[in-house]
Amino acid sequence: MTENGPASEGKVEIGTIIKHLNEKWPGQKKCPVCGHKVWVIADRVGGVVAVKESMVMPSEIYPVVLVTCRNCGYVLAFNAGTVGAIEKPTQSEPTQSDEAESGVAADE
Repeated sequence: MTENGPASEGKVEIGTIIKHLNEKWPGQKKCPVCGHKVWVIADRVGGVVAVKESMVMPSEIYPVVLVTCRNCGYVLAFNAGTVGAIEKPTQSEPTQSDEAESGVAADE
């Protein structure tokens, strides 16, 4: 997202993500693998694919923003809606992640 609306061609507003990370990730942002502090934020939303029973068809895709250590390549994946890269969908029913936060998991 840009300040004026959705980002063009799927690009995200890096400043929004940096602001969120600075608020939620206090102190020095050291890589847990190599200890370096230089990170690269992807300028597009990616996706983590969840599959059930078969690797042929994905069952869900979770939008993420990838943050990569410039030194060793370690990757952090942040929920794109939470960091402000995309608008969070409005839902009338609780999702599995909402249930997991409350300590109750969906029974499938």
